[in-house]
Amino acid sequence: MTDLEQVKIDGRTKEARALKSTGSESSGNAYDKMSSLARAEARAREIRGNMPEGGETRDKFWAPPPPPGFDYQWKMRTVMGEEFYSYQVELARNGWEPVPLSRHPELMPAGWTGETIEIEGLLLMERPKVFTDEAREQDARAAREAVLTKEMQLRDGRSNDLGPREVQRFSKSRSPIAVPGDE
Repeated sequence: MTDLEQVKIDGRTKEARALKSTGSESSGNAYDKMSSLARAEARAREIRGNMPEGGETRDKFWAPPPPPGFDYQWKMRTVMGEEFYSYQVELARNGWEPVPLSRHPELMPAGWTGETIEIEGLLLMERPKVFTDEAREQDARAAREAVLTKEMQLRDGRSNDLGPREVQRFSKSRSPIAVPGDE
């Protein structure tokens, strides 16, 4: 049996060509070297397959797209190691649930014992998209109302404490000023 048959490497790869070029040596040393090289190259291909195009690093808070009809967001779980249970209750009330690790195991390191996806104190959570859309519309409405309120306050005076503002009453005349030591 040749080394190529022992390692079971596809004959079209670099490893197989390198193994063929060594001849049919049956020494354990050649087999160990080839096995190690083949494993290293296979691992390098796997790592490169996980990298984004162009060699750029991916944002550590990147998350895959959610299933249709759902929204993913990173939500606070801990700050400096301390959990905020009241905030977790509020999230649950608003429909947020942790995304199970089984759905995206590639986001956590091998050997991770947790059942959720956590990065730097943040937990990947999901809820139906309809609730997120409603919350965004409510936030936009509140922002528009705040702007309108401030515009009215500027126009009418803040609770009439200083009276109406005359915004365009600035003097724009230009004249030379005296500079000390220019005599």
